[in-house]
Amino acid sequence: MATSKGNALGGIGCAAILALSLLVGLRSCVVTVWAPPRQLEHYAVKGEDGRVLEAYFFPDRRTMFWYTDPRTRTSEGTLSFARGSVGDHYVGKLWHVDRSGGITDFGFYPSGCEPSTIELETLARHHVGTGESTFPAAGRTTTSVISFCPDMIFFQGMPLLRVDADASETSNRLRILETSVKR
Repeated sequence: MATSKGNALGGIGCAAILALSLLVGLRSCVVTVWAPPRQLEHYAVKGEDGRVLEAYFFPDRRTMFWYTDPRTRTSEGTLSFARGSVGDHYVGKLWHVDRSGGITDFGFYPSGCEPSTIELETLARHHVGTGESTFPAAGRTTTSVISFCPDMIFFQGMPLLRVDADASETSNRLRILETSVKR
């Protein structure tokens, strides 16, 4: 009798492992394409030293990142085309987000957030001030995991809060970057 119970428990364990393997394996076969917002979304983080990083997501899949450092009188921006995929949610805060294509792509992300692998193809870069630009040159493509939350994003480990965009400032920055594309 003990042998039949042991066999039954072993069978249940094997079935559970098989079911989990199928869940993880088959779930990764379905890709959810990242969709841009329906209207402009603007996020920003301001450091105690006055440095500011801003991210703009436009409905046409363009993104604009803008960095300002008043101490060094540096201002730089990048205009990119974004495409990507939304991670696969499993349970709780556990997500699988494509980074390297392996088991290490599993991670825990804040509740209510949707981590996405975003490929940014740089269309233009603008830099004024001291030092080298920290943004990729035009023509380069980079990949980042960005967590989109209701009122913020997490970009390279930094929380950027959603803020209202100043229409005039946004237009001026876009004009500067779009002029760089035409050169």
